Amino acid sequence: PLSASLAESEHALAVHMRLGDKEELDQSLVETLDHLLREQTALKQVVLHGSFKPEHTDHTSLNEWAVACRLETAVRALRKRFGDRVSYHVPQSEDVDLLLLSRSKHLLVHGGIHSAFIAIAATGKVYIPEKILLDYSPDFYRMLPSTATVIAQNGTAVSIGRFLRSLAL
Repeated sequence: PLSASLAESEHALAVHMRLGDKEELDQSLVETLDHLLREQTALKQVVLHGSFKPEHTDHTSLNEWAVACRLETAVRALRKRFGDRVSYHVPQSEDVDLLLLSRSKHLLVHGGIHSAFIAIAATGKVYIPEKILLDYSPDFYRMLPSTATVIAQNGTAVSIGRFLRSLAL
């Protein structure tokens, strides 16, 4: 599980995943994670955190059990690729999870409003896939912390400031 001490570790990457309306693991997230772990060799542990709010989607037939199964399936798939350094955090409450994730020294976010809010509130280094970022408006980009890094589809890491300047061209 993600604890305050683990979240604040220089060697842990917290990953917030969108689960509710995704039938399978998003391969762009997997590729982003792969690029990030190759570039940031100090990251030794990956802690997945999945969230799902049925009232915020059209998939109200899903229950917590189905979401837990999706998280477990994602963990197994990622362990095949990245080994035992992948673990997961069982969500506790929205408030506790927001606090833990926002305090992470290293945080990779996925799509969805919950990830967007966590990215804005983050105090550590935030990584966000370009593919996901482009789903949001430039107003969102400006709300991200200055430590945010955009991970392009080819794995190139670009600071949010540089990304914003490239949009102005």
